[in-house]
Amino acid sequence: MIIQYLKPDEKNRTKILWEEVFNTDTKQFVEYYYKNKVRDNEILVMEKNNTIISMLQLNPYTLSLNDRILDVFYLVGVATQKEERKKGYMRLLLEKTLRDLSEKGHALIYLMPADEKIYTPFDFNFIYNQVRIDGVDIDYSSESNFFMKKATLEDANSLSNFANKIISIKYGVYMCRDERYYLNLIEEAVASNGNVYMCFKDNELVGIFTLEMEDENTVYIIEPICQMEIYKTFLSSIILMNKSKNYNIKILGADPLDFRNVELKPIIMGRILNLEVFLDGICSKDPLELCISITDKIIRENDGTFVWSINRNCSTISRLGKNVLQAAEIINTVDLAISIRDLTAWLMGYISVDELYISKKIACSKDILDILKNIITYNKVFINEIV
Repeated sequence: MIIQYLKPDEKNRTKILWEEVFNTDTKQFVEYYYKNKVRDNEILVMEKNNTIISMLQLNPYTLSLNDRILDVFYLVGVATQKEERKKGYMRLLLEKTLRDLSEKGHALIYLMPADEKIYTPFDFNFIYNQVRIDGVDIDYSSESNFFMKKATLEDANSLSNFANKIISIKYGVYMCRDERYYLNLIEEAVASNGNVYMCFKDNELVGIFTLEMEDENTVYIIEPICQMEIYKTFLSSIILMNKSKNYNIKILGADPLDFRNVELKPIIMGRILNLEVFLDGICSKDPLELCISITDKIIRENDGTFVWSINRNCSTISRLGKNVLQAAEIINTVDLAISIRDLTAWLMGYISVDELYISKKIACSKDILDILKNIITYNKVFINEIV
């Protein structure tokens, strides 16, 4: 058995395994993916007799984490040949990936799970709920004077400038969108039987969205982005554009506002990799210092007892001991005991420290609990990328 990262000219060798495992992907989408995404990514594989039997792929993105710009990887293409499953091969690949990325100083890794149970043992936790709205819940009775057009590759820079401006106002954690981002997204939408659309009013760009056909009856409107004051009118115009064709319309990655039936769908899981880098952006209303015990079964640098110093701008962490203390000792000598999995969900703003305390996922006193509420976490996550 050989475990290795593939060289650029070797990456297409994984295409056979991709098509075998992800057999619902269309030929058009697979061709798009191996042309546009694989050229920039990292692929870790396990080989047996010169055949790739297991792989995972790491697609690079630039993440804005409360105004900190970080390079992160989106974990995709997690696949093993059917006859080679349940032998622990993927565990070896995942654990190596997590350790390698932590050592390189990456703060966070994220993914969209087909099944969350696969990733929970590796300390991934949900960090983002996607807002989903049924098109029938939107009032589309009023006419609007918006003009819609399909975006072309020449529009990528305009799309990038518009999206970053709007998203940075509304959200704290999101993928930065440069021209290359939208060049890829336009081709991805076409490969998914759809298009990226631009919405104009009085010749000014006021909104963008992606439309994809799930099947002949269902349309997905993905990430409708516009100024909040025109949001409902914007959505109404999109519905009107498609309603005459009697499509079942679903809006994904929307703003909840006051629509009647809003679904919050957990779709993105994440995991802290390099604790020091991740915590740098965490701050507090008042300076404080805590003794914190963290359990991380995979990345040993995150596992142990630390002094966590937090001020109004950032935080730092320094190790006290090599091993997590026993339960009885934790209560007496440590301010907070928490797993890396629950630390990820809390500090990404997905779950409150009160919820963790009530569910007994952290160990701390009530006095410390009150102090923890002063910590300002990352929040307002907006991650809807597919690959």
